[in-house]
Amino acid sequence: MAKEKWVEIRKGADFEAIGEKYGISPLLARLIINRGVSEEDINIYLRGTLEDMYDPHLLKDMDKACDIIAECLLAKRKIRIIGDYDVDGVCSSYILEKTFKNCFYDMHKEAPEEYIDTVIPHRIHDGYGINIRLIDEAIKDGVELIVTCDNGISAKAEIEYGCKNGIDFIVTDHHEVPYREENDQKIYELPAALAIVNPKQKDCEYPFENICGAQVAFKLSQVMYTRYTKRDIYEFLDMAALAAIEDVMPLCDENRILVRYGLERIRDTENLGLRALLAVTEMEDRDLSAYNIGFVIGPCLNAAGRLESAELAKSLLMAKSDAEAMKIALRLKELNDERKGETEKGVQTAEEYINSMDKIPDVLVVYLPECHESIAGIVAGRVREKYNHPAIVLTKTEDGVKGSGRSIDEYDMHAALIRCKELFSKFGGHKLAAGLSMNALTDEEREAAVKRLSDTLNEQSELKEDDFSVKIAIDMAPPFEYLNEDLVEELKLIEPCGMGNKRPLLGAAGIQVVNGRLLGKNEDTYKAIARDKNGRMIDMIIFKTNVETLEYMQQHETVAITYTLDMNEFRGVRSLQLQVKNFK
Repeated sequence: MAKEKWVEIRKGADFEAIGEKYGISPLLARLIINRGVSEEDINIYLRGTLEDMYDPHLLKDMDKACDIIAECLLAKRKIRIIGDYDVDGVCSSYILEKTFKNCFYDMHKEAPEEYIDTVIPHRIHDGYGINIRLIDEAIKDGVELIVTCDNGISAKAEIEYGCKNGIDFIVTDHHEVPYREENDQKIYELPAALAIVNPKQKDCEYPFENICGAQVAFKLSQVMYTRYTKRDIYEFLDMAALAAIEDVMPLCDENRILVRYGLERIRDTENLGLRALLAVTEMEDRDLSAYNIGFVIGPCLNAAGRLESAELAKSLLMAKSDAEAMKIALRLKELNDERKGETEKGVQTAEEYINSMDKIPDVLVVYLPECHESIAGIVAGRVREKYNHPAIVLTKTEDGVKGSGRSIDEYDMHAALIRCKELFSKFGGHKLAAGLSMNALTDEEREAAVKRLSDTLNEQSELKEDDFSVKIAIDMAPPFEYLNEDLVEELKLIEPCGMGNKRPLLGAAGIQVVNGRLLGKNEDTYKAIARDKNGRMIDMIIFKTNVETLEYMQQHETVAITYTLDMNEFRGVRSLQLQVKNFK
């Protein structure tokens, strides 16, 4: 398990004055300032509207891309969208296909199916992004324009091949732009597309680069709709929000607005497929949060691309009847249940391998030849979470090894892979997540390739011991007398919570734990009463725990805790409850 380093965030400001100015308590003012929100941005943080989102035209090449697409639609040239097999790629593909078809229909008043289609690469047969096979298929089908979404920025060779064979390209993406280093300078290597819409481009003027592929597609849709139709420019807000959550975009800046309003759209969605998925996961009547979407809805959509084909997930979103939607939604839930079992096996095997090491290296490179390649990223994420080391999980493929990595804040995984790119047949990603492939024909060559990657990454690592400690950032540590139901309600103003805007974590030291006991069928829930230094008592609960927690609490007169503040309701009685996250 990773070591923990607790830090209480303490930023100075006149919290009384800020609270009075924005109609919030000084406690909430402190919490917001502690999150790095400037005083002048507090109103947008709390009350930002869709009109406060950034102008799509600020994205480099946006107008050029829309001009080219419109010319193709008007001339009835065949357009193919090529997406990706995860939620972001599926939602991006859906947004662009619906946008192009709607614009085509409004231009010509005839069915667009003959001129616009979508292909989503197969995770195993194609791998990530556009490839030569897909381009050859497009040539054969008479496609004149390929528009990528959630991929394409690293497909320089593939796009060059397509251009030589008479196909035009527009790239819409959000991944890091590939580069090579010469004399300590980054030389960016862009594909030869007619237009590239990606906020990560160095000369892009868009103020916020941390948006997902579906958000880029959503922005393009807004421009197309404004120019060529009278349709609702926020039609795809639900899909963009869903993708932003599932692709773990930071929920700050305009992403807070997108997700806040997008969750409302998802609750009342008119999309038959999404509505059916909410029903089969028993989410349709619940108060949806970013957590519900990220850990219930999103994984079901992702399961299609992992264990079957992402075309199934896209078919759900394109469903034209309730019966069709329900049939696909049930299949997706079934696939996700299967994926959970495969994941647990992979995580267990990975942990057994790591625990057998004499010393954990800076970068964990774990080879699991029997692991389904589609869950390598999930397993890598779980390994990273437990050990707080960058982790890459690799699996066996027909022509080599393939895998995914998940990183920690202190380690730029994409930059690390660029430094040893000669080892890969293909790679891409960003600072905290990446995918890669290495060619090898025999099992011996595969193992040698894995060892070479591990040795290289660890030789080049500049991580320090302190980097592997999990930083527990405590928002504030108010006395228990400040905790009440009004504060619980006010803290909801921080929503939506997720990456970059986590649920408020409070702290307390010198806590006496009274009447501790284990509950539940598996005795994995710890319930007790927490008494602070002033004698104030509040119920506390710890989920997914064990007898070691009970013993620890019994052995210590006082403990320090971090917690989130909730209201618990039992037999009609509401009471404050501390949901403990860490203790020592």
